[in-house]
Amino acid sequence: MALIRLNNQSLSSVTTLPAADGSSLTGISAGGFQFIKKTTISSTNGSFDATDLFSADYNHYKLIWEIDNSENNVNTNFGLIKASDGTLDTGGNIDYAAHGLDPDGTGRSYNANNKAYFQVESQDDENVHKHFMEMNVFDPFNAEKTNFAGFGVYTVNVNSDTVTYNFAAMSQVTTSYSGINIYASTSIGGAVNTSNVITGKVMVYGMAEA
Repeated sequence: MALIRLNNQSLSSVTTLPAADGSSLTGISAGGFQFIKKTTISSTNGSFDATDLFSADYNHYKLIWEIDNSENNVNTNFGLIKASDGTLDTGGNIDYAAHGLDPDGTGRSYNANNKAYFQVESQDDENVHKHFMEMNVFDPFNAEKTNFAGFGVYTVNVNSDTVTYNFAAMSQVTTSYSGINIYASTSIGGAVNTSNVITGKVMVYGMAEA
């Protein structure tokens, strides 16, 4: 059946259209977030590098995390991987704050300045439950200060006490970042719990300014 009338719904998934001469018309974009990649998380030593997440193609990223730790009462920390050489930025340039609450009314909030990581939860991921998070990342690859904002949910006790939280973090320097390191520790910001197995995935979406 021929398409005889166009409206704002007709072209929602179309990026190019054929021209009369068989070539493609340009300047047509679906807009919004574009799916970039899915990265599978798999680590037997408590730390995992999610690489090649960010590039110059996009300014704003949305990351959907699903994280499953094998041990109880661990903390998941996030660090930044430098685009220049693929190493972890250990300069202590991150400020962060996270505000959480469980069903018993217990506050689970955390904040710190000048760290090499940011933390969104504590004593999380009781090992039969997953941790889910939506993370917005602003200008990670550009020569600007990278900002983070998001929310998530995790479990702190066996089959109970689901915690919801929101968080924000900022890198104080204009370093270009291409990825994120996640690692599990027994204490907040402590050494890597090398006996912890991390599995899961992160879905990456990007949006350009134009």
